[in-house]
Formats: sequence, C-alpha cells, structure tokens
Amino acid sequence: MTPLSDERALAAVGEKELVRRILGALPPGPLVRGGSGNDATALDLGGHLIAVTVDRCPTPLAFRIDPSNVGVWGDLAITCVASDLLASGAHPSAFLMSLLLPRSLRVEDAMAIVKHAEVTALGLGANIVAGDTKESSQLNVVTFGLGRFLNGRQITRRGARPGDVLVLTGELGAFTAAHLAFHKGLSRSELDPRLLKPVFKPDRKST
Repeated sequence: MTPLSDERALAAVGEKELVRRILGALPPGPLVRGGSGNDATALDLGGHLIAVTVDRCPTPLAFRIDPSNVGVWGDLAITCVASDLLASGAHPSAFLMSLLLPRSLRVEDAMAIVKHAEVTALGLGANIVAGDTKESSQLNVVTFGLGRFLNGRQITRRGARPGDVLVLTGELGAFTAAHLAFHKGLSRSELDPRLLKPVFKPDRKST
C-alpha cells in the first residue's frame, strides 16, 4: 500500500506516479462506467451515458514563437479537450472555459481567446455554454468538455483487442518536430512550413 505521506518533490516522483496515487485515493463513484484513468470519464446519468473531461491548455507553441498570436490559446484549449472526448468514442456537445488572466492582458486579446475557442467549438458542432474568469499572474486556460458516446460505446485505454484496427489522422510527427526544432533555437523562418501548419492552426487531428 502506498504511504499517504511522501515528502519528495513532484520532480522526484514523476507525473505518472502522482496520477496513479490520485486515482488510488479517489475510487470511481457509482455513476462512473468503464473505470477511471481514461482520456474521458463515462458517467451513467439515469441510462444516459455521457463523457466528461477537463484539461489545462499548455502554452501554445505558436504563442511562444509569436506572442501577438494570443487567440491560439482558444484554438488549442478546445482542441485538447475535444481530442480526449473523441479518443474515448464521444462526440463533443458542450464546453466550459475558465480563463486565468493577467491584469496586463489587453481586453481585445482576452476576447480573441474566447472568439477563437468558440469558432473551434462550432466547427465540432458544439458550443461554449459557461465559464469563469479570474485574475492570475500568468495566462492559463482550463477547459471542461461534455460529450455523447457514439452508439453508446465507450473506448477505454484498456479495451484494445487483437484484430482491432489502429487509425491515425493528420501528418504524424509534424507538431513534435516543430516543437523540437523551436527548442533547438531555430527561428520561424527556418522551420519547414509543413511543420508550422499544426502549430498555428491546431486541430483535433494533429494534437
């Protein structure tokens, strides 16, 4: 049994071990179907199976390359959560967003995040239905997603069987290659335009 007290820093434990301990401390409730630890959690609400997930948007690489491109926070925030829903076999229905905004951020930039997020959500056949704003020392976006399981079937991380078909979409490795190139010191003009496409216009196929 894992001891409750552990004075080690997170860097020494690692994210996977921390997640394992959190899941062990929070057993699935009576509404959960398919167990915990999946990309999205399935909840049975009176016979209606829905998918829920939440994610904090990482700082977009497009924003690191070009800080004026603030709206990409909205694109990526919705895309990350939509990807988790779709990977679980659910179609996105609605999103909630929590915006953590520095006082120095321009109002038009905050609105650009929201507008980009809504356009991305609409492209998935969903909407942003609620949210929250808070002052913060750093810009962060946390998004909650709600979805409907297609044909009522949940796809879990433990459900693969021999003979199943593995499907990949988008240009495999382009985003990661751009990320590695940027951190090696290459400028935007030195990067292959094919690598920049998923960076500056993220979609559910490339994340």
